[in-house]
Amino acid sequence: MGHVFAKALVVGIALWSNIAFAASPGLLLFGVDKPKNIYVGQMADNNRDKTGTGMSLSKNGNLYVGDFHNGKFSGYGMMIVGENGKIANVPGTAFYVGDWIDNKKEGVGTCYGANGDIIYEGKFVDDEPVGAYPSVRVNQLRYFSDLETENGEYYIGEVTGGKPDGFGLFVLPDGGRSIGRVKQGRRYGVSLILAGKDWMLVKWDPRMNGYEQISSTADFNARREQYRVAQAKINQELRESLLDLAQKGMQLAADYQAMRNKPVGNGEYYEDEGVATGGGGLGKSSKNSAGKKSKKADCGTAWMSDSRVYSDYESQLVANGSRTATDDSQRKNIRNKMRSIRTKWEARGCTITKSPYE
Repeated sequence: MGHVFAKALVVGIALWSNIAFAASPGLLLFGVDKPKNIYVGQMADNNRDKTGTGMSLSKNGNLYVGDFHNGKFSGYGMMIVGENGKIANVPGTAFYVGDWIDNKKEGVGTCYGANGDIIYEGKFVDDEPVGAYPSVRVNQLRYFSDLETENGEYYIGEVTGGKPDGFGLFVLPDGGRSIGRVKQGRRYGVSLILAGKDWMLVKWDPRMNGYEQISSTADFNARREQYRVAQAKINQELRESLLDLAQKGMQLAADYQAMRNKPVGNGEYYEDEGVATGGGGLGKSSKNSAGKKSKKADCGTAWMSDSRVYSDYESQLVANGSRTATDDSQRKNIRNKMRSIRTKWEARGCTITKSPYE
């Protein structure tokens, strides 16, 4: 059949095995006669992002078959140009097979023309070919085409010597599709087999001329259910934690309210403005038995600390063997400090007994 399919994808219709067949990738692989965004294949565990291997049809008719990551072409895959599509930065290319990163050609790849012949093979950087385009020297033995295999499968992809060879897509007799690598007609390595929206990831074993299953849609759904259950448990624990925190907050508020209304000495109560006590607490005001407000001393820890400092200064002035202030200037400085401490607290309503040495 040679390059019939390669040309047919560009012009729109081809004859395969004497059967009239629309060559649109959408009709061939998805059953739609008009291009639109369709994806079939593996998904990330969130069931939203295309991640894994699959097939994607775009509105311009381009078909991508290969690896995805977070919804983008990433890994290895082939793109077939639709009737109204193109592949960026490689004019005249109808088929590209090679490396992709984030929807860009990146790495090593091969460009094929509409007749299936290679027009460039080599490196790509940032979606553009590195070498001369089109290539001067190319592999004339390999080309891109379609063919029927001996076991009734239909193949689209790279071909060498009339046999599937490289990377491609098999349409199976039962309607399933197999995506992966092939060498001289025999699949090898890891492939994805699609049946409708179900998929099965397999590894081909040339020795047994078959494959062993790696994972499947059923495995994915089971993992998704585990993910859903785990997420639901996390959400429930979070809700319970927030509820417990709210209840503790309400209890603290209730305890604070009770504390405000509790006597703390001499018939005085905690007030909104702070805590007032008969002995010089931390509050600013309280109500006496007649219901009138009166200012209370704001003494407490700071007052006690300054009282100790005042006492230490006093000990330095005592006329005995332990006196450390030995000259008049030192003693005058200490007395000034003592006076400053005492008058500060007297202004606040707290008493520091004046030392005879001040």
